Amino acid sequence: MDLLDADPGNGASIRTLDGGELMLESFNAARTRRTQARRARLERQQLQADLASFTTDADRFDLEAMLDRHSQQQTLEIRRLLAHQAVS
Repeated sequence: MDLLDADPGNGASIRTLDGGELMLESFNAARTRRTQARRARLERQQLQADLASFTTDADRFDLEAMLDRHSQQQTLEIRRLLAHQAVS
């Protein structure tokens, strides 16, 4: 039994003395994860900026009406951002 088994897709795993297994993240997987996190953060910042442009009561009412046409699951992130903006 090898102590280190390479898995090109997910990194490498190390077998522990008690028969367990530890997963090590590959460099490419770590880079991909960081890139995805950065992209998600930029998209969220853009969405926050877009939502901040709805400043009047009429704008907010229209936005709420648009959101109401979709499921709670589909609009959850937007509703959370709007709630956070209302508190700030």
